Amino acid sequence: APPQASFLELELDARIVDEVVHKRPGAAARLWDRFSPQVRRIIRRSMAVDDVEDLVQEVFLRVFHRLHRLREPQALRSFILTVASSVIASEMRRRRVRRFLWLTRDGELPEPATAPLDHDAREALMRLYDVLHRSSHEERMSFVLKHMEGLELADVAQTLGLSIATVKRRLQKINQRLTRAVSDDPALMTALGISLPQGDASR
Repeated sequence: APPQASFLELELDARIVDEVVHKRPGAAARLWDRFSPQVRRIIRRSMAVDDVEDLVQEVFLRVFHRLHRLREPQALRSFILTVASSVIASEMRRRRVRRFLWLTRDGELPEPATAPLDHDAREALMRLYDVLHRSSHEERMSFVLKHMEGLELADVAQTLGLSIATVKRRLQKINQRLTRAVSDDPALMTALGISLPQGDASR
């Protein structure tokens, strides 16, 4: 898991907020460069889509539009992740109406933006999406932020606007569901490079 944000990182975030709000030259680009990789990764891990960049841009359009309302500039990262979670939820609702939760328009999984997956890894990815998309938004985002992004429970709770106890319950539910899904399928976790905690999955 990544270390907690240092004092210098928090100060940098606060400075970026001030620069963007006051329209300093290059400030928007600095915010984008600092946070877009994580936003892109979270979107890609949360849902199978072929328009990741469109969603990333939607996240930052909302961020720039609302940034002046941010009362604690040092909470910039949490603010951006909260916006990303909202965009993902909206997109999932839109796709649920069409009943194509993890398929692209032609019925195939989108090609990953990174190195191509082999057949086993691709099948594993499909099974992971199947479990994630049958979970609630809170369960799905709790799992992605905690187990894939390595956020602390308190940060996950703040991002999703939940209590730590609620996040633990959501994680327990989806971890149990995933554990059942991979009990006879070790290739799933291996191919995706993630692991589920043993015992109490909410710690």
